[in-house]
Amino acid sequence: MLSIVITFHNESIFAHQTLRSLHISARFAAAIITNVEFILVLDKPTLETRQAINTYPDYSFPYIISECDFGDVAPARNHGITLSSGNVLAICDGDDYYSRNWLAESYQLSKMSATTIIHPEYFVSFGDLHHFTKQMDIHNPEYTTRGLLAGNYWGPWVVAPRETFNSCRYQTTAPREKTGYWAEDWHWNCETIARGFKHILCPRTAVFYRRRKTGLSGWVAQQGNRHKIPPTSLFNSLF
Repeated sequence: MLSIVITFHNESIFAHQTLRSLHISARFAAAIITNVEFILVLDKPTLETRQAINTYPDYSFPYIISECDFGDVAPARNHGITLSSGNVLAICDGDDYYSRNWLAESYQLSKMSATTIIHPEYFVSFGDLHHFTKQMDIHNPEYTTRGLLAGNYWGPWVVAPRETFNSCRYQTTAPREKTGYWAEDWHWNCETIARGFKHILCPRTAVFYRRRKTGLSGWVAQQGNRHKIPPTSLFNSLF
């Protein structure tokens, strides 16, 4: 079974488009995935976001909708993972789009190894900032673990066996004014590598990332915070 865990905050009507994108991907995967469920976590949602979720017209898959008050994507994701039932999980954000083959192809790859974490091959940003790149694969000759000292190789969109998330939970970084930390996905990537997990790309798949100047994932806020992540055991092992 595949559980699709999606966090929502202030996406408003964009939440409809994300759900539509993942519905298309889930239906495309129906031939190889017996059961699919959607876990929608509304973390301190705006009124418009709550209305968008509640009025979405197509709930053809089993759904769990849970509203919480964390104000932080890390515990919101952990909460969604706890509510899920799948042996394989897909972690998604609430205002992005996903290629039609993303769930099918990544699910198949995840079944090959219990220690593999799957990422989309291509990263395409749109909105307030336009960018296109191929993400890093551990089989790339340019890959080094030390590179994670300078930046995050991968975004938050992953597919992996349930045991991966049980062994490594996302770490809370809010309230950022007090912790000084950001980038829970960068920290999670580091911690999983420290525990022996392998990050690979799923060929011919893509995520389309909406870049906005405001909000929990706003790139202006991220730049101002300089992407400081919590201490990670990975860096202790490098020196």
